[in-house]
Amino acid sequence: MKRAFYGLSMALIVVLASCDSNAGFTELESGYAYRLADNKDGKKAVRGDIMLIHLKSIYDGDSVMIERTVEDGFFINPYGPSLGGFKEVLDLCDEGDSIVVKMSWAKYESLTRVAPGPGIDTSKMVSMHMRIEEIENESIVIARVKEEQRAVEKTIIEKYMADNNLEGEESADGIYQVVREEGDGPKAQPGQQVSVNYVLRLIDGKLIDTNYEEVAREAGAFDQRRVPYRPYAFTVGNDDVIPGWHKGIPLVKLGGKSTLIIPSELGYGPRGRPGIPQNAILVFDVEVVDIK
Repeated sequence: MKRAFYGLSMALIVVLASCDSNAGFTELESGYAYRLADNKDGKKAVRGDIMLIHLKSIYDGDSVMIERTVEDGFFINPYGPSLGGFKEVLDLCDEGDSIVVKMSWAKYESLTRVAPGPGIDTSKMVSMHMRIEEIENESIVIARVKEEQRAVEKTIIEKYMADNNLEGEESADGIYQVVREEGDGPKAQPGQQVSVNYVLRLIDGKLIDTNYEEVAREAGAFDQRRVPYRPYAFTVGNDDVIPGWHKGIPLVKLGGKSTLIIPSELGYGPRGRPGIPQNAILVFDVEVVDIK
């Protein structure tokens, strides 16, 4: 099952539709009111665990605002510092439980950092419906999700190579290298400075960046501030570039040209960056022009 992975910072937004009635709700000291819809008496969370949750938030009894699922990778750290009084709610929850939590809009906004949109009457109540699908140690879940993502991306990369008639080798780190020109020099070693010409595209072909002025002009991405366009220099193993460059550029000999297909784990990962979506596979056409 694919999970993207989102944290709680902007989070707590909730699951399971059920009727919104005051009957059966118990008010906590924190000001939240709750009703256990299904009590499984399952595993309790301990420090280091996370809760994978199906969550839905409902405004004024019947308007679903936001829904998050385990398939989306939604989770909550029940010991997270931003929970405040909501930890009192999570302490009631075991693995498999379903719970409905009622609160004022003010408490909902404070918890989730979601500002009221057009048409929202902040005097109305919000109910959050949560099903605790799984409680597990965070490191175990992260390792599992990474492995699942690696398998998904491997399939995508291999299809891309077959569709484009590319032949290459997969490195021990999971980078695929298609040699365009072998080069006749050495390969860069850790601590050496490498100068590289590059074109970066997503696997769908969208141009993201390049240091070739002519390529930038042809793509309508020319930036006068970068003139003159120069090779990008970095120190292998030291400088702040993506891991895929520290591991991938040393695969290319001085004077060589290669296409490096870099999985998201060695790129910008599940967070992405402006212009690059989460879990993006990166396709670099690179030329190593200098090693010092």
